Amino acid sequence: MINKALNTMRDFLNGEYDPLDFSYDFPDFLVEYYNAMYAENPEITEILNDNMPEICTEYELDAPDEDFKKKVRIEYERAIRIF
Repeated sequence: MINKALNTMRDFLNGEYDPLDFSYDFPDFLVEYYNAMYAENPEITEILNDNMPEICTEYELDAPDEDFKKKVRIEYERAIRIF
């Protein structure tokens, strides 16, 4: 599940995932698969759950696309370094 989460983030960063859809789908994914992700890698799970829900909520409240993408990239790079 960690790999799927990171692939989803990468798809978004590469422009293959609509920003609004991602902002709704990704937090739902984190909630639904939290236990499976935690069993795989607690550290990455915590990184993704610490900031991504808030980052996605900020976008839903009309944050600019580039700011959203920049914040997602920071979290993606934090997680990928550990992966």
